[in-house]
Amino acid sequence: METNLSELKEIFEDFPTAKQSEYLYSGIREAYVFKSRIRQLRDSDFLLSADQWKGPFEIEAISNLIERELKARQIKDRLDEDMNRILLDKADAPERFKQRMVRLYGDFPKPIFQRLMSIDIFTEPRELIRP
Repeated sequence: METNLSELKEIFEDFPTAKQSEYLYSGIREAYVFKSRIRQLRDSDFLLSADQWKGPFEIEAISNLIERELKARQIKDRLDEDMNRILLDKADAPERFKQRMVRLYGDFPKPIFQRLMSIDIFTEPRELIRP
């Protein structure tokens, strides 16, 4: 279903350590999940921006001044918390992916990582089912 999986496979086949490893498809799966997660985080930015526009309308609907201020603080705190979580996830995801690749293959060349970063993934990985 994901057209770019073949591109991921080509990149991993150009990585001799992965190609010779019994974990070639594990690495492809990890890259697929990683790139999907990056897309989810990028989409979260857009959803969070949309939530920011709803906040003033929620606040204006409250007539009690104290409740209004409380609601404004709650909305601001929630949006700040969500934005910080997204930023931390975006900053940490590439490093976590590299660490998983090092665990699988012992090393992970920067050119391979850069090529993987250029691939866009548009579908969600399905959960793996244990036989």
